[in-house]
Amino acid sequence: MNANALEPSPPPVTGWRRVLREGENTLVVVPLALSVGLPLLEIVLRRFHTGITGSIVFVQNFTLIIGMAGAAIAAREGRLLSFSTISSFLNGWVKSAARILSSGVAAAVSGILCVASFQFLLSEKRGGGQMVGSIPDWVVELVLPLGFG
Repeated sequence: MNANALEPSPPPVTGWRRVLREGENTLVVVPLALSVGLPLLEIVLRRFHTGITGSIVFVQNFTLIIGMAGAAIAAREGRLLSFSTISSFLNGWVKSAARILSSGVAAAVSGILCVASFQFLLSEKRGGGQMVGSIPDWVVELVLPLGFG
């Protein structure tokens, strides 16, 4: 029998946490649907000798958004890769110390990546590049420091 089956289910999420949870979920679902839908629409429109300007660039940027939001959801659900197999052999204070150490390292790496992605964002903003039309590159890249933060 699964040990998790014996644990009580967590209480339902309400209030502002529910709004944030739904926002994270939406931040994955909408770009994922568009990443699938844009190429399909492009295929149909090619039969009429037209297309969607910049659809490949949009799909590439949607992939970035999906990756960052998906990682946030994995962290929220406690499903990130970890040293879970090693910690299953540990007990007591050693297990707690290992968890604190691994969490501290993960937080430090995330902090460094957050700062680096913010610096990258600033350089992209100064560069003035644009995706399609008048949409600046850096607008989509905001997801990087937010995700690592």
